Amino acid sequence: KHKTGATYQADLHLILARDASGSPDYVVCHCQPVAHTKKEDRLNSPVPDQRFRFLYQHNPLPVFHFNTEGQFIDANPKFENLSGYSVQELRDKTFVPFIAPEDLDRVWQHFREALSGETPEYEITGIRRSGERRVVHITNYPLTTNGEVTGVLGIAQDITERKEAERKLRESEERWYRLVEENPQPIQITQDAEIIFINQAGVDLYGADSAEELIGKSVYEFSDPEKVDKIKSRKNRLEEGKPVEEVFEHKIHCLDGEERYVEIYSIPTTYNGKSTIQSVFYNVTDR
Repeated sequence: KHKTGATYQADLHLILARDASGSPDYVVCHCQPVAHTKKEDRLNSPVPDQRFRFLYQHNPLPVFHFNTEGQFIDANPKFENLSGYSVQELRDKTFVPFIAPEDLDRVWQHFREALSGETPEYEITGIRRSGERRVVHITNYPLTTNGEVTGVLGIAQDITERKEAERKLRESEERWYRLVEENPQPIQITQDAEIIFINQAGVDLYGADSAEELIGKSVYEFSDPEKVDKIKSRKNRLEEGKPVEEVFEHKIHCLDGEERYVEIYSIPTTYNGKSTIQSVFYNVTDR
């Protein structure tokens, strides 16, 4: 609808751009009026006019255009940078040499899905001119002329660094988990005084049969009533990043009916993306 109140039909091309973490960032939109043509005669070209050509060429993400045989028709400068080839070198080539052999069948499958009108999103390993392998997220869009699919528009995003960071994070988390789970000292993680993780040594300390008996319970249930106020104050200071005494000693009432004295060392941390407190216990009952 125009400012004057007049209405007209238009073709919209929407392209989703993602940030470095893979989350949706913004949408590039091109609106092409079709008021003077029949609706069934729309021309959905990746470069229908000068305005869209600008968006195509200056898109911050690599963009490419295939015919129905999978041959390059066009690509923007960002795709040239990603592939290592110029547009002139790409034209009339298929995407086969740029895809890792183990991903090629899947890429053809998604390409056929785009030709059938779908907009598949997927990740592949791409091969640059230098032979370097890069992990790339691809989104394909069908392009139509007179109601028939005449090609595929693709948007790529190099996510190699993000995937490598995710891999290192997983390895770090796995090492941390093994270190904590197999630690001979009781270790627990709490959020707002609720136990959300505890290792086997901690299960044994509380006199429980399994971690499930403790997960979700408040530490106040096991605390000496005379120390609850002090424990709450310590928890609040830790959550606020304020200094606390390094070692805190108190008595816990365990599920097996025993009372045990412990020294606790606690630090603020994060667990599954949430602010938490991690504590290490030392059983000093015998002392």
